[in-house]
Amino acid sequence: MTEKRTVNVLLIEDNPGDTRLMSEWLYSIPHPQFDVEVKETLGDGIAYLRKHSIDVVLLDLSLPDSTGVETVRRTRAEATDVAIVVTTGFDNRQSGIDAVKAGAQDYLVKGNFDPSLLERALVYAIERQRDAAALRRSEEGYRSLINDVFNNSTVAVFILDRSLSVVWMNDASEEYFKLPREKALGHEWDDLLEKHFAQILGSSIRVQDTRLEPDDDRTECYIKAENGHGERWLEYTMKPIRAGMYAGGYIVQFTDITRMKHSEEAEHRQRLLAEALRDTAGALSSTLDLDEVLDRILSSLEKVMQHDAANIMLLEDEMVYIVRQHPGSSATSTPDKHAQLMNNLPYLQHMYIANEPLVSSDIKLDKRWEDIPERAMWHAYTGAPIRLEDEIIGFINLYSDTAGYYHTQDGEQLEIFSRQAAVAMRNAQLYQKTRELATMQERTRLARDLHDAVTQTLFTSTMLADSAVRQWNKDPDKALNLIKQVHQLTTGALAEMRVLLLELRPNTLVNVSLDQLLQQYVLSLQARGQIKVELMMDPVPLLPPDAKIVFYRIVQEALNNITKHAGATLVEITIENLQDRLILTVEDNGCGFDLTHIAPTSLGLNGMRERTEEIGAILSVESKIGIGTTIQVSWPIQEIV
Repeated sequence: MTEKRTVNVLLIEDNPGDTRLMSEWLYSIPHPQFDVEVKETLGDGIAYLRKHSIDVVLLDLSLPDSTGVETVRRTRAEATDVAIVVTTGFDNRQSGIDAVKAGAQDYLVKGNFDPSLLERALVYAIERQRDAAALRRSEEGYRSLINDVFNNSTVAVFILDRSLSVVWMNDASEEYFKLPREKALGHEWDDLLEKHFAQILGSSIRVQDTRLEPDDDRTECYIKAENGHGERWLEYTMKPIRAGMYAGGYIVQFTDITRMKHSEEAEHRQRLLAEALRDTAGALSSTLDLDEVLDRILSSLEKVMQHDAANIMLLEDEMVYIVRQHPGSSATSTPDKHAQLMNNLPYLQHMYIANEPLVSSDIKLDKRWEDIPERAMWHAYTGAPIRLEDEIIGFINLYSDTAGYYHTQDGEQLEIFSRQAAVAMRNAQLYQKTRELATMQERTRLARDLHDAVTQTLFTSTMLADSAVRQWNKDPDKALNLIKQVHQLTTGALAEMRVLLLELRPNTLVNVSLDQLLQQYVLSLQARGQIKVELMMDPVPLLPPDAKIVFYRIVQEALNNITKHAGATLVEITIENLQDRLILTVEDNGCGFDLTHIAPTSLGLNGMRERTEEIGAILSVESKIGIGTTIQVSWPIQEIV
């Protein structure tokens, strides 16, 4: 207490004797100086307090207008920063103790104190009140700071005391958890977790999480969507308070990280989509068989988007039919060839006209699925047209038994996938058409060969046989010679027919050995009598089907070129087994040609080169004008499987 100021005392006492005694004692004290104002009732004392500055109130608990602890409470309510010392009778000590609990700084028992004790009680009461007031202002400032910082924050904040009871919470806490303050303040944190938070957060947060150390990782909590509120992600942290009025307690925070989680989830989906599309592109481009492509589209869909059922529809002349479908994760079912008019399926018609994907949160409530069987089995749907450039060639449809499962971004992802699938399907269709065209061309060639070779041979044989019959009696020797020619021609025709049958049944080319194939073909060629062919072969190991067919086709193409262009009389075909490789050589004594003046694609050389590259073989061609041509194929023997 400073030396220069006077201590202003308000004595509220209705007993004149006690008033005179305590006033005389206070005025007799030299230091500090006391200035005493006396009031006989509590009402007069409170009125005085409202108008004057007082350091300490010396308050009797037995006044005409107020008695007991209520007297202290009324005084404290009017003078929050003034020290209060109560006086009580000798037989009422408990009232003094209760008065201190109600806000007084000290109490004195009448008849049991002297001027010195009175002085000390008043001085100490003033100091304690000043300390308490300073502490209260500090706490109020602390609370104000907390309110300013956290009540305007989107972070849900709880403050716990040393016993882990909730002593403060902000507005965001009420909003996040629908938890009124009166149901939280004063309650233990563990009880709140078990009785209230567990219903909202499930098992994502546990009671033991309340003992997180300062450096522990944070816990993420998920609040499911309900009662008009969307789903929400919160990050839960619990840190110790090391200073301030709540030192020793904890500050608990729930930060809304929903937007961040959605961004992470979207990024994760995009990454999975990119990876799935990359893998799908590899899988779809690894085959040109349309059936395999359709199967792989369905199996690849699982990597891109989750679903309970899926199907692929193709569109032909306004009719759609299911070509692939499965009810679960991977098993592909038998295609449904039953065609339906697209105009009878409003959801497909919508995608066709809008040229964009379609998403329905619940097809049971969607009029576009009326009278459609899928409506009874599924809830959520997303579909996308299979579009190639400006042409829609089909649709991909996904179903889920969970309502609201698909969203706009799912339709967009399916559209990206459908574009990739469209390219693979179109490539497979073009490949299939190319194979069909090649088959037609091969059949045309065989028909031409049948007409040019076998039919002409049989016609000639018929004419010779008729002549032999007419010459039989006139000139038996001539007739016998004609019959020999007929035999030779029919033998050749038989060989030609066998070759044609081999061509018509490709599996036969695989099952027959290479030497048998070459011998049959050489026999058919020699039967025409146009050229002499010599075939010499080392023992050949069992060859892979593709290698055997390549060797056969190259010999076939080479002999065809020699017959048409070389004018040769002799052809030598040799196959050498050199242990590490097979060497095929086709050599003729024809006119030859200048390699520098011949285009690589002429005379079937380009086709031969492509065939040899398919099996990893090397083709070489040597030719000189007037000498002939040599074609050689070298194939590594280690390629044999």
